[in-house]
Amino acid sequence: MSHITQSNRAMAGFFKSRFLSLRFDRIDDPRRAASTRWPLRTLLMSALLGISASCRSLRHIELLTDVGLSGAMRRMLSLRRRVPDTTLRDFFCKLSPDSLRPLLHQLTRDAYRRKALAPDRLPFGVVALDGKVTGVGRITDDSGLGQPVTVGEGQKDRTLIRSITACLVSAAARIVIDVTFVPAKNNEMSHFNTAFDALMKVYGRSDLFRVITYDAGATSRANAQRVVDAAKHYVFALKKPQQELWSEYVPQLESREIHQADAETVDTVSSNKTVTRRLFLCVAPDGSPEWEHLRSVLRVEATVEDAEGNETSCESRYFLSSLPAHALTLQQWLRLIRAHWGVENNAHHALDVQFKEDDHLFVPTHVGASLCLIVLRRVVLSLFALFRNVSLRPNGQRGMPWRELLDWAYRTLISATPSQLDRLRRRPKVALATS
Repeated sequence: MSHITQSNRAMAGFFKSRFLSLRFDRIDDPRRAASTRWPLRTLLMSALLGISASCRSLRHIELLTDVGLSGAMRRMLSLRRRVPDTTLRDFFCKLSPDSLRPLLHQLTRDAYRRKALAPDRLPFGVVALDGKVTGVGRITDDSGLGQPVTVGEGQKDRTLIRSITACLVSAAARIVIDVTFVPAKNNEMSHFNTAFDALMKVYGRSDLFRVITYDAGATSRANAQRVVDAAKHYVFALKKPQQELWSEYVPQLESREIHQADAETVDTVSSNKTVTRRLFLCVAPDGSPEWEHLRSVLRVEATVEDAEGNETSCESRYFLSSLPAHALTLQQWLRLIRAHWGVENNAHHALDVQFKEDDHLFVPTHVGASLCLIVLRRVVLSLFALFRNVSLRPNGQRGMPWRELLDWAYRTLISATPSQLDRLRRRPKVALATS
């Protein structure tokens, strides 16, 4: 079997086993049944494939479904004809983004049952929550979620859509397990309860995660209490606005010398850059008067050195946690703190750089439609993250660059032949990636 055949079979098997298993039938269709010509499944599948193929607009998705897909892939995915861009736009303008979030929940549960989300060098699951802003054009709908922004003369006004991403950062495949949208009049602090309650409603009865992490944007006693009351633990960033805790614990942690660090890691980022991270842990067995559930306070110092060993920067960050110090080893504590940034480095960075979320808006003047596409991009991101970090792991391709992975998906969609897909198994072993 040739390299190209193996490569196309592997990626086509991924599309067949994961994309075709999504439960589109559980999504509420807002259209009147009497006037519905296009099945909901066809419209959503074409959008997911368009995102996978890095299409820049609904027009490009129309072209993909018209002349782009190979005949073999078209038959396998049951996309028999061209899907008009106007049909897609009208559909997404009517669809509720909340009706698409169950796709994220379903793929998470399926991966959890396959044991594909086991914690990586941590004893339990960790979910990082983090805010993200997506810029769209001047809105035409009244959703109450977009925040208009007036820019300089000669530039078009924009609307900002704020969302909170829930990313499972403890697993090798750092998938997005949920996303909620922040109303224009709210901020991350006030929206934390909504995002956290949504997580607990879907996953509260499972053991998918035990710890919630967040940066200083949501650090408050009320939010911490909310997490503890739900029988979970928190790790929140500590900054100066929490004056009482800052003045009580930061001087203790800053007084410790480098040789007194509790744990340390050294990472060579490039040929001329090395990052050393040191953990300093302070036990708070009785909490504080207003933070009675506080058990651990941490400082993580990151020092960057050049090839000659000269220090170029040094930064310290501080964290609060309801986890007792003995719940983790010192190296696990450092890994837990570092894992939080997986939501930025693995999810948001990929969405911005590889999926080009701010540029490939599809429906830039309608907030509701933009929200739907935001959810679908996270579905595609999570499916590919599982393929990249779980399915490809036995072949040494774990962590394949996102650009290579998406290019591979595109080539398979447009070039796979019937002979290459002959007797394709539902869940094939991945034999080879792509060159």
